Amino acid sequence: MDEKKRGNKKSEPKLDELEFIYSRIDKMSDREILDAMQMDMDNEISTKRSLGFIKRRRKEFSIAKRVLLGKLDEKYKNHMVLLSNTTDELVKILMPMWPFVGDETLEFVVGESEDWEETARILISPETKWLFSHVKKEIPKLRTTDNWIHLKISDFSEEMIDKLREYSERKEFPGKCEVCRDWETPEI
Repeated sequence: MDEKKRGNKKSEPKLDELEFIYSRIDKMSDREILDAMQMDMDNEISTKRSLGFIKRRRKEFSIAKRVLLGKLDEKYKNHMVLLSNTTDELVKILMPMWPFVGDETLEFVVGESEDWEETARILISPETKWLFSHVKKEIPKLRTTDNWIHLKISDFSEEMIDKLREYSERKEFPGKCEVCRDWETPEI
């Protein structure tokens, strides 16, 4: 089977060929992919492809997969470190309110504090929003609201603080937020 076009130049794989091959690469052998390609594709070039062509696409796919998953893994680790730092900042804000008694919302209490601007910046930051999305399902008191600042002081507890500290120390957070939800990849 000749993989050459006119002259000495090999023809490049077409997009539909790559999609066809990549969608089957983990399910079929090189021979099965080649046979299926020759039967299913109504393309003159695909009938001239060889096992070597499929093996090269498998190698390229494997390398690209490792590189992309490695980059995703690095992004994920950085995101977890950012959430850990955000958790530490949040705990520093909450701890002076111990023993967590009162019907005022966190928003009200922060507005009354001396360093309210910095505290408010932390509480309404995107990072704090992401943290809330990650832990909302794991901490029952968070399920009734959509943001930290809407919680009453009495909604906070030692147990909640301990859970947040545990996530921070491990740098692993449950759930997904709008940032890392986009990183989910199908099984490749």
